[in-house]
Amino acid sequence: MALIIQDEDGNIESTCCLCGEILCEPFYATSHFIADSNHPLFEFSDAPMHWSCYALWPDQTAFADLLFQTKAQNAANDELWTVIFQNQTALVTYGRAVAELDVLLRKSGSSFRVHRDNWRNWCESDWPRDVSHSLEARALSEALPLLKDITLPPRDLRAEARLSDLLKKLLKQSEGCSGNDSI
Repeated sequence: MALIIQDEDGNIESTCCLCGEILCEPFYATSHFIADSNHPLFEFSDAPMHWSCYALWPDQTAFADLLFQTKAQNAANDELWTVIFQNQTALVTYGRAVAELDVLLRKSGSSFRVHRDNWRNWCESDWPRDVSHSLEARALSEALPLLKDITLPPRDLRAEARLSDLLKKLLKQSEGCSGNDSI
């Protein structure tokens, strides 16, 4: 995800890569996904922008489509997130260790993380609270009729337990650290 810089009071200092103004909520950002530094959209990969700027950006459709294609190609080889649905509007992957679905929308280039226990409610009525811009709402509304019918994979309780154990171990290790430890 793009690095968003804040001052000591928590005020955002990062600027929109499209208009140059200080960011304000809501904003759109991706992780770095364009490897070719000569690609005309390279500078926008991993760069935050206002949703309002992004939605009106002439390259928005091309950018979102490239993100979708890149994520779809990478998802085929991802051992942690399994593709459970893909069409021209959405890519849905399932993280078995975290029991979550990740919905990537082609038209908006945005994604939503939903816990499997909340999936049905989210598809039926809860999704609007997660939408940041009308571009997302339109893209999600288009995809939802098919998303509602996705069959969720069985829970992988062993993977969930391993992740829980790992997180507990990391938390315990971080609690044991002090600022005076020498490196």
